Amino acid sequence: MNLIGLDIGTTSICGVLYSIDENKAIKTETRENLFIEGEKGEYIQDPDSIYEKVKSILDDLIDFSQEKVLAFSLSSQMHGILYIDDFNKALTPFFTWQNQRGLERINEESLEEYLSNMLGYKVYTGYGIVTHYSLFKEKIIPKKAKSFCNIGDYVCMKLAGNTSATTDITIANSMGIFDLKNGKKSDSLKKLGEE
Repeated sequence: MNLIGLDIGTTSICGVLYSIDENKAIKTETRENLFIEGEKGEYIQDPDSIYEKVKSILDDLIDFSQEKVLAFSLSSQMHGILYIDDFNKALTPFFTWQNQRGLERINEESLEEYLSNMLGYKVYTGYGIVTHYSLFKEKIIPKKAKSFCNIGDYVCMKLAGNTSATTDITIANSMGIFDLKNGKKSDSLKKLGEE
């Protein structure tokens, strides 16, 4: 019996077919993950292109497997966000963890410093909440946006045919919207909405 592991990295998307009986990887697949042109310091990627590459790797590994595939897991780069509509269609590019919007200045401090002070906990450039706030302030968020999610959430939703994206608490923490220490959702989005 076999397992499949998939990873959406910043520069490559990889998959491995692992044989439980042989206790080893029996096939690997890699696709390049490219940035698309955007504003200086945005570091954006195409979510649907990423999905197609993940699906291609998954299909290739399943086709190669001569044993039943029991399960697959997916990991992805953290912190970044993309916006989806009511039909779970991507409305924006994926703003990766390398996004530099948090370095923008608000008066005497950077946006990440400003948000850290406002929220009462440290957030950094590239965190989803920092990118979201910058896009919100600049009125760049599409009007049809229902929510934002991470690229791994988006790909899993599409692979499973789900009607909504589900974010793991560890990814939500990496975005700055979940408090792992206290085990609860941060009120960061509410605080930002009052701003």
